[in-house]
Formats: sequence, C-alpha cells, structure tokens
Amino acid sequence: MPTERTQDGELRAGQLVAGRYRIVSRLGAGAMGEVYEAEDQELGTAVALKLLHPESTMRSEVAARFRREVLLARRVTHPNVCRIFDLGVHRDERTGAEHLFLSMELVRGETLADRIAARGALDPGEVLPLARQLAAALDAAHAAGVVHRDLKCANVLLEEGPGGTRVVVTDFGLARALEPEEFSPDGLTLTAVGGVVGTPAYMAPEQITGGEVGPASDLYSFGIVLYEMVTGALPFTGTTPLSAAVRRLHEAPPRPSLLRDGLDPRWERVILRCLTREPGARFPSASDVVRALEGEGIPGRSGAQTGWLRALLALAFAGLLAGVWWAGHHFRPRAEPAAAERTEARDTVAVLGFRNLSDRPEAAWLANALTEMLTTEAAAGGRWRVVAGESVARARRDLRLDRLDALGPDNLARIRDLLGADVVVLGGFSALGPGSGDRLRLDLRLQSTRGGEAAFFGVEGTEGELFDLVGRTGSRLRELLGAGALTPAEEEARQAALPHSAAAARFYAEGLAALRLREAVTAREQLARVVEIEPGFAPARAALARALVELGYQNAAVAAAEQAVAAASGLAREEMLAIEGTLRELSGQWPAAVDTYRALAALRPDDLDVGLRLAKVQQEAGDPTAALATIATLRALPPPAGADPRLDLAAADAYLGLGQHAERLEAALAAGRRARELAATVMLADARLKEGAARRRVGERELAPAALEESRRLYLQAGDRVSAANVLIELAGLRRQEGDLPGAAMLFREALATYDLAGNRRQAARARFSLSLLLADAGRIEEAEAGYREALAVFREAGDRQAAVATLANIGTMRFFRGDLAAAIAHHEEALGLARELGNRSRELVSLLNLAEAHLETGDPAAARSEAVAAIALAEAGGDRQAEGRGRWTRCSIEIAAAAWEAAATECERAHGLLSAEQEVASVAGVEITLARLALARDEVAAAVTRARSALARLAESEYAGDAAFAAATLAEALVARGETDEAARTLAEARRLLAGSDELRPRLAIDRTAALLAAAVGDRDTARRRWERLGAEGREYGMAILTLEAGIEGAALDGAAGRNRLQRLGAEARERGLLLLAGRAERLAVAASGR
Repeated sequence: MPTERTQDGELRAGQLVAGRYRIVSRLGAGAMGEVYEAEDQELGTAVALKLLHPESTMRSEVAARFRREVLLARRVTHPNVCRIFDLGVHRDERTGAEHLFLSMELVRGETLADRIAARGALDPGEVLPLARQLAAALDAAHAAGVVHRDLKCANVLLEEGPGGTRVVVTDFGLARALEPEEFSPDGLTLTAVGGVVGTPAYMAPEQITGGEVGPASDLYSFGIVLYEMVTGALPFTGTTPLSAAVRRLHEAPPRPSLLRDGLDPRWERVILRCLTREPGARFPSASDVVRALEGEGIPGRSGAQTGWLRALLALAFAGLLAGVWWAGHHFRPRAEPAAAERTEARDTVAVLGFRNLSDRPEAAWLANALTEMLTTEAAAGGRWRVVAGESVARARRDLRLDRLDALGPDNLARIRDLLGADVVVLGGFSALGPGSGDRLRLDLRLQSTRGGEAAFFGVEGTEGELFDLVGRTGSRLRELLGAGALTPAEEEARQAALPHSAAAARFYAEGLAALRLREAVTAREQLARVVEIEPGFAPARAALARALVELGYQNAAVAAAEQAVAAASGLAREEMLAIEGTLRELSGQWPAAVDTYRALAALRPDDLDVGLRLAKVQQEAGDPTAALATIATLRALPPPAGADPRLDLAAADAYLGLGQHAERLEAALAAGRRARELAATVMLADARLKEGAARRRVGERELAPAALEESRRLYLQAGDRVSAANVLIELAGLRRQEGDLPGAAMLFREALATYDLAGNRRQAARARFSLSLLLADAGRIEEAEAGYREALAVFREAGDRQAAVATLANIGTMRFFRGDLAAAIAHHEEALGLARELGNRSRELVSLLNLAEAHLETGDPAAARSEAVAAIALAEAGGDRQAEGRGRWTRCSIEIAAAAWEAAATECERAHGLLSAEQEVASVAGVEITLARLALARDEVAAAVTRARSALARLAESEYAGDAAFAAATLAEALVARGETDEAARTLAEARRLLAGSDELRPRLAIDRTAALLAAAVGDRDTARRRWERLGAEGREYGMAILTLEAGIEGAALDGAAGRNRLQRLGAEARERGLLLLAGRAERLAVAASGR
C-alpha cells in the first residue's frame, strides 16, 4: 500500500507502510535511512521500522546482497542482540521510489554514545556489566557465522528495566550488506556508493586496508568501545574520519591511563591487546576479553602454543598405530596430591554426551549409558572435578545442545560460565548391528572451553565388549586429561561405581535421565529394574531412594537408601559419604546429615554441588544461619563457581527460613540477574518463582504475577511440568489473596492434575493442602480439616517437615473454627515447636499468632499479648508486611478485650494500612469488623455502622461465606445499638443466609449473640435469656472464656436486682483475667441493677 510523505520525505504519524505497519513517530535518521516507531497491525505490537534510502539499494545486486545479509543476521538470536522480524519493500507513491525496510525489536533507551556524551568517562564498575552483555552479543553472532563490521557506541542501545541495564547491539551485518565490493581509489578503504563501509573511527586495520574481515575485526571495534567508555574519548583522531582511521595503520594507540587517572593496569593491558594491529594477537573471543578484565588468565595464540601442537602431532603417529585417532590438545599432565592434602581447586571436566551416528534407533539407549559410564570413568581417582550429570543435563537444556558436534566459542564460553568446566567431552558412536558382528565404534572429542583447542580419539570393539570398550576409553580419557594411572584401590572403586551388564547400564542411565526431568514414576520403574538385575549396585539403589521420596514413599525410600549404604563399601570414600548423606536426609537425621556432608565437603572443598547440599541440610536441620555461612564460604570459590546463581537461590531459601523476606527478595533478584546473563533457563525459572513468592510478602504483590508467569513459561520450555505446576500453586495463592476463590480453585486443580499424572504423591498432597485452604475460606471446615489430615499423612511419610509444620497449624485453625480450643492449642504448640526446631521463622510467626488468637478466646489476654508481640517482632525483622498486618490485627483484638482503646485503635489502623497494601480482601474486611467492634465498645455507634457496612460490602460478593456472615452479624449489632431494630432483624436474616451450608462455628455464635441482643432490645427478655443461656453452655463446652463470661453477664443483667451479685462476681473474674472490657460492662450493669 503506498504511503504519503511530508515535504522533506518524512513519513507522517498514522500512515501505513506496506499495508501493515502504522507509523507512530520518527525516532531518528542515519546514513542508511530513517527509523520510526510503528505498530504492527497484524500482531498489535510496537516495532522499530527502518526505511533504507533508495539510493542505498537502487542497484539490484546490492539489494540482493542486502537481503542475503539480513537473512544471515536473523540467525543471531540472543537477548543482547536487536531482533530482526521482517524484511520487505515499500513503494513511495509520490516519487515511485522503492525502499527496502526492516521491522525490528523496539528498544526504548539511549545509545551508549549518548550516555558517554552526557556523562563523559564511565566508571569501570559500570562498564563491566555492559561489557559482559556486549561480549555475549558478539559471541552469539560469531557462533552463528555473522560478523558485525560496524560495532560502535552509536549502535549499542541501553534499555533500563527492573533487572538493571540491558545492552542491545543493533545493525548486525548491515554494513557488509551495503558493500558494493570495490575499493576506493587510494586502495586503503572499502567503499559503498558514496563512502567508507562502516565507521572509520571504530574500524579494524584489516577493514581499512581491504584485508579479510572476521570476528577478530569486531574485537578490535570492541576494544575501541571499551577505550571510549573508560576514557570518554576515541584513541585516534584526525582532521577527517579517514585520516584518523589511517593513523592506526602506523601508530600505537595512546595508553588509556593517560586519559583516565587510576585506571587498573589490567584494564589497560586488555584494551590495548584488543587494539593490536595483528588480528591473531587479539583475544580468541569477546567473552575472553571480559574474563581478562575480571582477572582470569586467557591463553594467547603464541608461538609456544604452536610448538606444543607441533610436538603433539609428532606423537599422533603412535596413536594411529595403536588404533587411537587424536590431534593436538593443551591439557597438561601433573602430579596430584591425595584428597586430604588438596587445597586448590581442581580442573573441571564435563561429559556432555554422545550422538547416535548409526541408522539403528534401537541403539539410541547407548547415548545415555555411555554418558553416565564415561562420567564415572572421568571421575575415577578424583584428579579432576567432574560436573554432576544433573548439572550437565540442565546446561544442555539451557544451551539447547541437541546436536553434540564441535562447539563454537560462544557455547564453550557459556558452558564454562554455567558449569565451571575447563574441558568438555563429547562425541558420537556407531553401532553397526549384527551384520557387522555387532561392531561398536566410539569417537570422542576433548575440547577446551577457553581457547577451543581439541583432542580427538576413537576406540573400537563390539557391543558384547561394551564394558571393556568403556574401560579402555576411560583409561585413554584420563591419560589425555593428565590424570595418570589408577591405584588398585581406585580401580576397585571405579568398577564398583559402574553397572556390570548392558541391561543394567541401559536402565540406570534412563532412570537417571527421567529423575533429572522430575519424571519420578519412570525413574522408579527403570531403577527398580536395575536393582533387580544387580542387587549390589549401590548407586542405583541410592537413585531409587531419591525417586521414591519424590513420589512421597518415605519408608520405601529409607529402605532403599539403607540398602545402598550396605552395598557401598567398595566405592570411593566420596561416593560412600554421598550415599550415607542421602540416607541421613531421608531418615530425618539432620545433625548426622550435616556431619556427613561436612565431611564430604572437606574432601571436595572445590565442589559447589556438595557445598550447596551441605547448606540445604543445615537449613533442614533448623540452622539457616549456618546455611548462609556455608553459602558465604562457597562464594569464595574461583569463578564461575563463586558467582553461580544457585548460591543466591540457596540464600533465598535460607532467608525464607529466617523470615527475612526483603533479603529473600534481594537474593532472588540477584540469582535472576546472573541466570539471565548466563541464559540459564531453569535457574532463571527458579529465581523468578522465588522472586514472585517474596514479592507477595514485602508489599509488592502487583509485581508478583509477571515473575511467576515467566517462571512457569521457562519451566515448561525446559520440559519440567512438575515445577511449572508449583508455580500454579503460587499463582493460585495470589488469586486467593484477591478474593477470587473460583480462579484459585481452578489453578489448584490444574496443578493437582499435573502431580497426579506424574505420580508425585508429595506434590499432590501440597495441592490438596491448598484446596483445603479454599474449602476453609468457603466455610466448609470439616471437609477442609479432612483434606489437611490426608496431606499431613503424606508429608509425614515423605519426611517433608516444612510442609508438615504448615499443615499442623492449619489443622489447629480448623479445630479453632470448630470451637475445640484445647485441640487447637495442642496443634499450634506442636507446629511452633517443629518450626523452631527447623529454624523456620515464618512458620514460627504464624504459629505464635494462631496461639495468640486461641489464648484470647480462652480468656488469657496476657499470654495472647506476649505471643502477638513476639510474632510482630519476627514479622518486622523479616520485612513480612502481610504477617505484620495480621499480627497487629490480632493485637488490636487483644487490646479491645483489655479496654486499651488507644492502643487498639493504633494497632488496627496500622493493620488496615499494611493489609490494604497487600490487597488482602478477607483480612482487610476482618480488620474493619474489628474496628467496628472497637467503635461499639467506645459507644461510637455511627462509626461502628460505617465500618461494618464497609466490611460487608467487601465480602458480600466474595466466596468468604463465614467472614461475610460475621460482618453482617456485626452490622446488625451496631444497628441494634442505634435503635434500628427492624433493619437489624433484616441484616441478621441476611447473615444467616450467607452462612447457610457452612459449618463454621464462630460466625454462627456471632449471629446467635446478636440475636440475643436484638431480643433484649425489643423487650423479649425470655427469648434473650434462653439465647444467652445456650451461648453460655456452648462457651463452657468449647472452653471459650470470653463467650462464657459475656453470656453470664448479659443473662444476669436481664434478672435486674436479682442478678446484681452475679454481675459483681463475674466482673471480678473478668478483671482478674485482664478482660477489662467485660469487667467494665459487668460493673456498670451491677450499679444499674442496684439502683432498680
């Protein structure tokens, strides 16, 4: 569709380009064309639209080349690269000229050039995170075969967001796209139709001279960008841009420290290495530049290394004669001290996996089996740290390494960042089948994650000789890694760690793969088959124990772990400790579990996985402070282990145990930032889940849904349905907070269906726990309690003590709602003791509040006040605004009973503010009911009516039947006090209607109480007396001292002078208990009776 333009050629707002893109505004212009913000009419999204000048693409061969280059650039998919969506042609109706256009991601922010122009030189602390993202963008492009050719500060956008500054590199490949493949007359520069390709101030020498342009050229430009960021100036200047560019062919750049006092010499060395004229002398990759800025040594491309390769090639002939194929590598043999003597971090190897290169799908099982067995082979002797299979599987999902071919610099760098691996092992196998005598060939590649150097070798045998082939491969692998020969004891441990039949190897590998995907039913089936084939294979029994506990079969899991420990005597000391630790965890022997993992950590101080396990059991043992201390120690590990996002995730869990929700949120945000930098999908999902949960507790509920929705999407992307269902539980909790009980129920049931499908009893019990919350909200107390008790049985069997604490507390609350105060207090005290044993401050806080409410009902305001004050202190210390609001609401009720009006008003108003900010519908209404009762106690009847009406309006359309009925009963009482008995009777009838079908006791008692007051107000003293007598009997039955006293006082008042002595006695009892509200009423009524 043709589009009109303004007189100067600019498109007008509202006009369409190509019948699809509606112009919003002009963003800017450059040498290549103009950029607009536009709305994609088909998708309803904002995009950036770049219209290229027609003179730039008027030659057909240039247009065709441009299209090819854009298609190439679209291969670069990375968070730090501006995405290109569409390429098309737009015809200008006025001139008839055709313009190529691009639709691209719209990035809102300034350019790096703008920031430097406004602020001058940037601090290195600000530069480093920007440089990390720039490097990630360049590595992604180079891995995709794309060279930028025009990297400069003006092509770097900075977008601010909740997670910090996002760097977005634009115009990938576009400069090359406009290159007409001819030289300028002076032979020094590539030219386009009208000028130099690229920006001379940032061009590498080889670009200026027409040499070969490759990734190293972008690294030169990267160096200039770094130079400009830390100094605020360009390294080369001249009277024209081209003269400045030519200077770099003959002159060294001025040292950055001349322009920036106090610049770290390391930064200067790194920047100047980027700006060397010889491309081969620059860094191997952009991420290597950043690692060098951070202080890591980066291998160069020196003659010494070349000599290494030549020397190794001389040895290759011997390898050929032995049937082993390999080429040069950089791995160094070394003497290794005993485990107890190690103080430095070991080098790390990750076995990524193997491809099935044959045409036989039935041989596919060998891929997993070979990966597991060669991981064990690499770990034998303990000279190298071997990345755990679970971590490798997670990294493969994050990197989407479906095809295990040679890895490019970007993937190698990301593997190093994700796993801390110095070397990766990968390859393929060919299983040729019966026609070839079941020949089996295994080809391995060992590749450095730093420089990409690789060693290759192959081993042949038959499928019947699988374990001999694996043994020979493992021996050769350790030889190339410089690990040396195994001692007899190490050889025995190696054999004990491996299965001894092909069937067992297959089922073991498949069981572990399923366990890593949280497919616990499949894992249990496969691992049980291994145990049946090889009863003495300890690793399989330990893995089976983990599968069983995931499914909620605690007793069976403990039995499997005990059998694993009994069979583990031949394993290496470290493997034995790991299996023993599993048994201690599953048995709930937390102090022993801590000691076991501490011993394992002493043997493997460089193993992050072991350290994280220690922190986990310390938290389970009730010592989250010790867990935080362990995490702090792990942060001192060399990078990348010391910066692993899992450290912040573990810290978030520990802060949850301490009830410190603000710190929990900060830890989750830190984990998310690091995981996003690493493009670590699963860890980012974990971080966003913890972030969403924390935001609910610190008054930022409106920000929680976005975090939780992203978490769920990422889990599903990674194939983890169980974790995605866990997010649904959290989202349902948000719906419940908002009063949307049907919406919450829908999400809880969806999660429950997922758990049931996965056969995960423990998670299914969590979902049933959550559904019981909704039943309780709807007043179906008996059903809710039954659901809680069913869940508690599973949690106890599964050894899930954290979930058991919450369930015990909720069963206590159900007993409270049903009037069984003694049982309620017993359950809450049990929950409190377990919460303190676990060091779980959040659950301790809730249990204290539950006890405060129960003790107030029993007529013990002193105990209730003590518990409420302690709970509020915990909530304030942890930044838990929701819990603080509930604590102050409880404290308000206590002070009303004590006739401490000012204290009550202060606590209730603060509770109202806190819970309103949290948008807790039922809780805010509950506070308003309490404020109405405070107003009645102070004879402020009009205020009581207003507050009660507000509460009822909030709840009338909600699913909180019991709360709504309580609000209506309170409003009716206020109307009685105002003398509006007819309206009070109608309101009381509405309260009964709202409570129909509910078995909640307390709202029913509130209705009966108001009915007694109404009967007395209309002169029906006999009915009022009968109601108070029945209420008194129920109060005594349930142990509700306040209700018993009030019923006695009101009944005695109906007896006139004959009730005076009873009023005096009841008043004295109330005063002795500290129930001054009731004491005051009894005393006033006694005085009135005396005057009759």
